[in-house]
Amino acid sequence: MIGFLGNLGRGEDGRPIVHVHATLSRRDGRAVGGHVMSLVVGATLELDLEILPGTLHRKLDPAFDLPLQRAYEAPPEE
Repeated sequence: MIGFLGNLGRGEDGRPIVHVHATLSRRDGRAVGGHVMSLVVGATLELDLEILPGTLHRKLDPAFDLPLQRAYEAPPEE
């Protein structure tokens, strides 16, 4: 695995939505990449997660029939 980048958000129903892209290398050295729909890791996969304040929400956009990002909703200040 060369690269793994994405985000975790919440759909309109509150359920998690994972949106991830990956770049992988083939045995001959060629790279391939795209959306990760499912993933099985043979040994280990180290991830570096950055936690941002608030929650990323996605709402279905009927023009594209995709759950697109809405603005982050920051948590209430204490």
